Amino acid sequence: MSLTDLKLIAEINDELCDGCRKCLPSCSYKALLLVPSERTPMVDPWSCTGCGTCMTACPHDAISFLAKAS
Repeated sequence: MSLTDLKLIAEINDELCDGCRKCLPSCSYKALLLVPSERTPMVDPWSCTGCGTCMTACPHDAISFLAKAS
């Protein structure tokens, strides 16, 4: 498997995320979900494509990417 075959998924760091929600509208795939009882958005692993727009939108560098389990 090469690096180009690697599938990524967003991960939100609870310690860095301040709950500003600026990442939510950046996701064209609606992979970031707001759970009313939580400050940090949740990532839907089936919708996240690993495109990186949420990471770019986050002003706190709270979003990184991990290899998606296949």
